[in-house]
Amino acid sequence: TVVLVDDSEADYGIIRRYLGRATTGVFEVRWTQTCEDALGLLEREPVDVCLLDYRLGMNSGLEVLQAMQEREIRVPVIFLTGLGDLEVAIEAMRRGAIDYLDKNELTPGLLERSIRYTLENFAACEALRRANEELEERVRARTADLERSNRELEDFAMLVSHELELPLKTITAQLDALRGTPASGGPSGDSDLAAYFLNRAYTSAERMQFLVRDVLDYSRVGKRPSNFEPVDLESLLRNVLAELD
Repeated sequence: TVVLVDDSEADYGIIRRYLGRATTGVFEVRWTQTCEDALGLLEREPVDVCLLDYRLGMNSGLEVLQAMQEREIRVPVIFLTGLGDLEVAIEAMRRGAIDYLDKNELTPGLLERSIRYTLENFAACEALRRANEELEERVRARTADLERSNRELEDFAMLVSHELELPLKTITAQLDALRGTPASGGPSGDSDLAAYFLNRAYTSAERMQFLVRDVLDYSRVGKRPSNFEPVDLESLLRNVLAELD
């Protein structure tokens, strides 16, 4: 389907006659004379190519091109100009037209070739546009995944920092208590208390070392085969209760 936007009925007759001689297919020609009628038709109905004249009474084809961009009407356009309108044609190309033709030099063969070229060029541009959109969407998705991963990493770092602080606090508290006990050689009870505090401090320090190793192991999850093994939950529970004592 070819839509001709032109306020000249004589030009419509010429275009229709030329496309009636086409050797590569049958063209249905729709004709509209005003900017608004053209935009409405292009929005509502499937159109293969639009032949857009520069001079449309009080308006111009450039205004139609601008409105098509604003309304996101994706239809390939061939701009039709008169003699001496080359600069206008170049401006039309800048605004989205794919090809332009001088109406004073128009022939059936030239018009048919221009339509074929425009359709092929538009299809290639659309494929490239869709590929770019898919790439941008993948980049947005990857960026969102990265941001989510960074947030999870920050949350995990805060959790690990908190868990590593707990044994250190225990060590500090036990050593502070130890400083207040009598020196060795004192009463048996004091020596036992000192040994108890020292043992707790050593256990907490050892637990901190295990936590650091566990963090390193966790960071490697997914990078090597999993090696599951049974865990004694009763022993784990006793350790947790001891840490919370």
